[in-house]
Amino acid sequence: MIQIVNLKKTFGDKKVLRGVNLEIMDGATTVIIGPSGCGKTVLLKHIVGLIRPDEGKVMIDGVNISNLYGTSLFKVREHISVVFQGGALLDSLSVSNNITLGLRKHTKLREPELSKIVKEKLEMVKLGGTEKLMPSELSGGMKKRVAIARAIATNPKYILYDEPTTGLDPITANKIDKLICNLQQKLKITAIVVTHDLTSAYNIGDTIAMLREGEIIFEGTPKEIRNCEEQKVKEFVRGRDI
Repeated sequence: MIQIVNLKKTFGDKKVLRGVNLEIMDGATTVIIGPSGCGKTVLLKHIVGLIRPDEGKVMIDGVNISNLYGTSLFKVREHISVVFQGGALLDSLSVSNNITLGLRKHTKLREPELSKIVKEKLEMVKLGGTEKLMPSELSGGMKKRVAIARAIATNPKYILYDEPTTGLDPITANKIDKLICNLQQKLKITAIVVTHDLTSAYNIGDTIAMLREGEIIFEGTPKEIRNCEEQKVKEFVRGRDI
């Protein structure tokens, strides 16, 4: 599992994380919600070791990555993939080359093996036959699917999604939610999803954790957060001051 223990981070005079504690259970989808600017993406960056905490630690399968550097950190990252908010596809590369970008850099797989992986992963995200398309030829929803295909190409244990439904219409967003759920069930991937989209959170989350003012103020199931009587949680869930 991933354990976040008393994580604190300050940028200048701004205290972003004030002692975050959270456990991410294996094989489940944990959704992190909260107001804009509350530190959700900063928390994700700590989980992959892109930012180091001022205090506290991030434990991945019993290893404190906050103390790791270089090769030791990269070995842990081999089991983690990230789906970025905008997809982060490289405009100059085809769908196929976007998906194999990490594999080409970190493995010695040959072209026939790479092509097989691309075909398999695209079929899993229901984009079979799009290998030669360029990002400019894809819709917003298709870009998200290619980004997910790239993330699962390395067969990770953990996938981190940063606002996977942002910028999508409700129907397309619902399809992405279903895809995330299907992949989690089929591949037994542990997923961490940062979102402000409550509909998405309810659709995909086994556990929902709410981050506010640098701390986790709620952790529970979608049903539990709907019924939570804590005022700050109710205000966020209902979208208005109470």
